[in-house]
Amino acid sequence: MGFLDGLKKNLGFDKLEKDASGRPSEAPQEGADASTGEMVQSLPPEPSAEALAAPDPAVPDAGAPAAGAGQVTEVVVEADDTLSGIAMQFGVDLDALIAANADTVPNPDHIYPGQVLRLP
Repeated sequence: MGFLDGLKKNLGFDKLEKDASGRPSEAPQEGADASTGEMVQSLPPEPSAEALAAPDPAVPDAGAPAAGAGQVTEVVVEADDTLSGIAMQFGVDLDALIAANADTVPNPDHIYPGQVLRLP
């Protein structure tokens, strides 16, 4: 799964319903109001104050290290990935990512799917 596919999944765009033309449709109608016969749509419940205050585990904290202290995290390059995209996705500095992989990536402009990169 590429960066944009993961982003679409995290934001819920992969669950949009499509109409007959293949375009995303509005939120699905849930049923008719018995008193008026009008179509009504149910809305998701409002999040609680605790849920709003808690950090989202799916979003990496840009200020936090990519892994535990002293632990190296590796990333497998997927099709259409770039070093700058990977750096942005994991919240690391691009120059630090290039330096951490200088021994296995001699040219930062050429990475390939399946290649394993270390995150600084």
